[in-house]
Amino acid sequence: MVELIVLSIVQGIAEFLPISSSGHLSLLQHLYGIEDTQQLDIFLHLATFFAIVAFFRKPIRETFDVGRMENRRLIGNLVLATAVTTAFYFVFQKVIDASLESVVVVGFGFLATTVILSATRFRPEGGTMPVTWWIALSVGLAQGLAIFPGVSRSGTTIACLMLLGVAPQQAGFFSMMMFLPAIVGAVVLNGDFAEAIPYSAVELGMAFVLTFAVSYGSLAYLMRFLRRGKFYHFAAWTFLMFLASVGLSFV
Repeated sequence: MVELIVLSIVQGIAEFLPISSSGHLSLLQHLYGIEDTQQLDIFLHLATFFAIVAFFRKPIRETFDVGRMENRRLIGNLVLATAVTTAFYFVFQKVIDASLESVVVVGFGFLATTVILSATRFRPEGGTMPVTWWIALSVGLAQGLAIFPGVSRSGTTIACLMLLGVAPQQAGFFSMMMFLPAIVGAVVLNGDFAEAIPYSAVELGMAFVLTFAVSYGSLAYLMRFLRRGKFYHFAAWTFLMFLASVGLSFV
């Protein structure tokens, strides 16, 4: 149970902060010797899904006012980005599944995240570019790359949007909206909770609530942090996690 609490807290913090929840969970599961990591990872992601819905409940409702052109454009771009991510997953599914068990792959995922986050230091000033179809296509591909453990989904997608000229807070919102269909797809394709997760319903319920609460707080912190425009500061942590992963590969 202690391990599950730790994993829940880590998931809640690392899913929205650009430091890779999948990478941290993989390393912790390696340390604790938990055999099946993917199903627990997906289950905890469900809590972060509901944290997004709760945090952005007002703008989400406004987005589905399809009478407004900008909302129809936003929904269309989300569909395009999701389609690109889905195609990426099916093309590289076997490689992705194999990478989940490799601490070395996780480490290089952290290194990739470090490079991506560091690049935002040189992003265009101003950030007035709207999310266009080609930006949606690009960020959909970025989210596809983030399926690999150690590559931060929020970090990669927000950094991609910022580097293409989108304002930081708008990039944060679009990134979180992209997460919603992504996790639904993961549950539909890979979810098998009753057989695969070695915890009781009560323990999983407690983990869900804890992950939701920590996720909500982390998301609030992320959106405040994006106002400062110093997204690249998180690169220091992901580089340390790269070094830790390399070290664990010899254990």
